[in-house]
Amino acid sequence: MRAQQIAKSLRAARLKLGATQKDMAERVGVSPRLWAEVERGERPNVSLETALRMLNSVGVQLRIGHVPLPEPTEEEERLARAAHRRATWTGRQIALTDEHEPPADRDPVRRFKAVGIVSATAYAFAAGVPSAVHEPSNRPATHLTARSRRRPRQ
Repeated sequence: MRAQQIAKSLRAARLKLGATQKDMAERVGVSPRLWAEVERGERPNVSLETALRMLNSVGVQLRIGHVPLPEPTEEEERLARAAHRRATWTGRQIALTDEHEPPADRDPVRRFKAVGIVSATAYAFAAGVPSAVHEPSNRPATHLTARSRRRPRQ
């Protein structure tokens, strides 16, 4: 939209001077094609320096002010996050365990219970309930592997 406003101002000022696009382009040091495209509003990505040189050459002063951008809607934020995930997806899953750590337990019931404990702890922590947060014990952690299905000693 701003490119169209600049294009109209540029064209009107050039016509008022009675100059051709080619003459003005040579005076500013840009190609006649660039001048014509900017004047038609087809080049909104021209550099600020070039745009200012072009506008100053025809006597147009540009006033720059702060225009606050509208806050994105929840839908726009969701779409932006989804686009970011698609752009950064590598197609492979990354294990969130240490290399030297044995494989995690594959028993779905135990995994479901563990997720429940972690979720309850995170919810309690977020709610600011310190008594519900599970403190780490002094016992060494036991890991169940595919080779060993023994229950840990208690």
